[in-house]
Amino acid sequence: MSLRMKCPRCGGDAEIEAYQATSDDRDALLMIARLPPAVADKAVWYLELFRAPGGGMTHRRRKDLLASIASLVASGTIKSKTEVPLPCAPEIWGEALRIVLTQAETGIVKTPLSSHGYWLSITRSLADEAAKKGEKQREVERRREAEWRRATRADDVPAPEEEVISAGRERAEISRLLLAATRATIGLTTKDLAAEERCTRMQEIHTRALETSVTEVELAALLHEAREVMHGTQS
Repeated sequence: MSLRMKCPRCGGDAEIEAYQATSDDRDALLMIARLPPAVADKAVWYLELFRAPGGGMTHRRRKDLLASIASLVASGTIKSKTEVPLPCAPEIWGEALRIVLTQAETGIVKTPLSSHGYWLSITRSLADEAAKKGEKQREVERRREAEWRRATRADDVPAPEEEVISAGRERAEISRLLLAATRATIGLTTKDLAAEERCTRMQEIHTRALETSVTEVELAALLHEAREVMHGTQS
């Protein structure tokens, strides 16, 4: 049983062999099959936007259009208005095609088209928007990393081998470690269970260290645990 295909122009369907009557037809089908799925399923309908009402399309014209579509998508980029190359995945090209087809159906886009100019303008806008979102996310991650580095820098987190000379000094160091743990959770854009758990444990240590009943031995042990909690994040 042969695969049947539907003609986007007349709506009729026929076995796939009928669409391969000539070598040009076979070449066109092969070119469409080689397009990324996000683009291929819209490319046939997009070609129809170049056809004049009641007119036909030469094999050469169809082949040239498909070749240019394939070349644009394969480049993986599109130039911005300032000629800066922007990353452009097949999904972006495909979404732009969908928008063009929808607008053509509603009469916003006038047909027949004479070039890919309108498709390129839509694609450029989508790629620019995606690039801005990506940069915004990267900036958030950079700020988060910088905040974490500041929160755990050496003067905030004493080295484990540093000698503790008094109970007051020990409590002060535990307080600084708690501050570092707390600062590390400020501004998080995504949930970080490890950071939250460190902060919770440091709060418990700090509360116990401030109790008047705590002994010097226990205070030293609390400080050691606090250092372990914070220094474990830097290993």
